[in-house]
Amino acid sequence: MKHLLHLVFFLFSATIIGQVPLTRVVPQIVGQYDFTAIGNTLNASANPFPCELLPQSSATLNLQPNETFFQAHLYWSASGPADDTVSLNGTSITAQRTYSINNNFGLYNTHYADVTSLVGATGNGVYTFSDYLGAIPCGNSTNYGGWMIYVIYGEPTLPQNQISIFEGFDYVSGANPNLDITLTGIDVATDDLAKIGFLAWEGDATIANQE
Repeated sequence: MKHLLHLVFFLFSATIIGQVPLTRVVPQIVGQYDFTAIGNTLNASANPFPCELLPQSSATLNLQPNETFFQAHLYWSASGPADDTVSLNGTSITAQRTYSINNNFGLYNTHYADVTSLVGATGNGVYTFSDYLGAIPCGNSTNYGGWMIYVIYGEPTLPQNQISIFEGFDYVSGANPNLDITLTGIDVATDDLAKIGFLAWEGDATIANQE
């Protein structure tokens, strides 16, 4: 039986006006695959003041013995001027795609890089993201920074799955509390065991929409 895993990297930040349409960015991955994610914030606190990011943060990858690494996709994002070169475990990483919004609220950027070879060579363990040098502005409760690695892995007892990776950039706010998301070009055989993942940037517990 074929199942469908919708892996959607949907990037959005509260109170930002503007959007980049959601599109599939790589061919569908078909086989006995699943995905997981690791990552961390660069904020010392919610809307840190002074508006400074942590110099680094870490997360741990722990694939099980029966799970075989296949691909890794790194995303990082922050308010303020873009920094498209960062480090992961001391290795310099340059963005392959960047999404930007520049409006009356400020400038917001999200970056992507394929880190399959680095994670494949490193395997399980601690991953430390560092060297983000962009200066984040204060105001509008949207000063933030963070990163995430999505890891796709094989597992021989899984059914035949399809994994689709989409990217986009959109927002929610008090004036825009709802988002309608349409995914195209996918074939859902059954909703049993199907799943979807979202990557969201920014959000504060005390403001609109229970962020």
